Parts: sequence; structure tokens; C-alpha cells
Amino acid sequence: MKARHMQLVLSVCLVLLLSSCIVFDLDKPADESPSFKNPMPEFPESESLLTREGWVVVSYKVANVGIVGDVRVKHSSGNGRFDGAALDAIKYWRFPPGNEHDRAVLVSFIGGRERIRLSGHFSMMYTEAHNLIDNGELRGALDVVYDMRDLSGLHPSELAYSYLTQARIVAERGDRTEQLEHVRKAMLNDGMWLTPEHYLEALHVAVVVAFYEDDLASAIRDYELLTQTPEGKERAADLKDLIKGARIRFEADPLVAQPFLVADERVLVRSAHSKWGWPKQNLRNQNSASHRPATAPQQPRSSAQTSKPSASRGSRGNSKSD
Repeated sequence: MKARHMQLVLSVCLVLLLSSCIVFDLDKPADESPSFKNPMPEFPESESLLTREGWVVVSYKVANVGIVGDVRVKHSSGNGRFDGAALDAIKYWRFPPGNEHDRAVLVSFIGGRERIRLSGHFSMMYTEAHNLIDNGELRGALDVVYDMRDLSGLHPSELAYSYLTQARIVAERGDRTEQLEHVRKAMLNDGMWLTPEHYLEALHVAVVVAFYEDDLASAIRDYELLTQTPEGKERAADLKDLIKGARIRFEADPLVAQPFLVADERVLVRSAHSKWGWPKQNLRNQNSASHRPATAPQQPRSSAQTSKPSASRGSRGNSKSD
């Protein structure tokens, strides 16, 4: 009797336990923010000691059970050690169960610089490329851009200015789509690799090009970024009517696309030898609009055609462009 009673109690407990279990709805999209303590990339010691910097855009797939797979480098500043550090961490990420979907993360490795660094050699090539553009020699200017990216130890800031130079070249050819692509690459992480002046110029170009490419959501977003500072508001004074029209068109079209994003989230990895005033731990910022590109067509000597940035000699990242 006691045995039967005990069996009945155990049966009831089992039913209650099963009924209280969490049931994951696999038709429900996964929570975009990982609930797990996902490992952050580590700054390679060799690059930290040399105050090298770089960035990596990593794409990956999240399975319906939350496991990450197909982890690969989508774009990067070209430093293999940074690429490897990002991949080594992200392949162990986990997410709550849900629908299978693709994601991307922008990982930036920040070293010890205190201002934008351009080598003397790069600055001479930069000047040469823009002189060739001024003279209409676009093919020659593009060859110089490729030579820039072949320089040993190319710093991410130099890569960014090579993108702005190439944006100016394609703008002269009337290719807005490619112009926007290169401007967006130069503006990664809120223009971290550009001077404030050139970042504002790049945003201005981005707003205009995006508008004429019918990427209204990105044009409006980048205009709002541009006007966050007094200097930006002054720079954007000629865009008020354009943005007014963009907002009218945007509100009239319920199916308009969302703003462009380079990645779904970003991670900043700080070097132990960094002089930046950031916290010592690595920083994570999900769904930041700062991984997106800009918008806008020709604009003499603006982001697509910037004036010559200041140069200084110093240690530079060991990376090449794609």
C-alpha cells in the first residue's frame, strides 16, 4: 500500500514538474541580446605592445537552439591577428533558442593612439591621388589608392582615408552606389578612424547620396547624427529642405526599408596599453547605428573628396586592405 502511495506521489510530482518546464517556441524569433556570458575577443599581446589597431566585421549564423556556426570574417582592416582573435571568441557565443537567423558583429581593437595617425609616405600618396583626381586622371588615382593599401603596416585611419579617396574617384564617374559604399566603410564606429572635421564631411556626403539612392531611412538617420553637435548643425544647414522632403516621402511609404547597418552589434576591445579614457573592460554596444554607412552624391572635396588630413609619424597597425 505504501509502495503504491509512493508511486502515485512520484507520478503526480513528475506531471507537475513536466508541466512547469520552460517550453521554447521555435517559431518565435530569438532574443537579439544573448542571455549568456559570451566571451569577448582578447586583444593580441603582440599587437597591443606595438599599439596597433584594427577592426573586423564577423558574420555568423544562429541555429534554432542558440548555437553559433558558420563564423567567418566578412570585412576587416586586414590584420590577421585581430581577425583570429575575433573568430576565436565569437565561435563560442550562445543565444536563447528561436528561429535560425544570420547576424554580424563589428569588433574594433583600440590601441594606444591619442589622435589620427598618418605616415609621411601615406600622406604623400594621398596628396598625389587627389592631384590626379583634380586633373581628371581617375585611373591613375585609383592605382595610387591600391598602392596605398599595399603599404606595410597600414593603419585603420589610413585605410579609412583610402576609402574616402576612392569614394571621390567613383563620385567623379557618377557611381553613387559605390561612392556610398566607400564612405560607409570610412565612417565605421562613428568616424573613429577620421578626424572630427572629415567625419562630419563624410556624414554630409552620406546624407545626400542616400537620399538620391532612395535610402531615405539611412539619410534621415545620418542627418540626425550630423546635427548632434553645433559644428554638425552648421555643416548640415544646406540639407534642411532635402531632409524635409525625405521625411515626407518616408512617412508616406509604410514599406520603406530600415536604415543600413554594417552589423547588428559592435564590440570595442581595448588594449592594455591604451591611453584612451575608456573603462578597462571590453565594451559591448548592441544594435548601434554607428555601424552604418552614409549617403549622398557629388560634393567637391567632401568625404568623397576630403582635404588633406594632418599627418604624423608613429607606430601603425600591421594590416592590409581587402
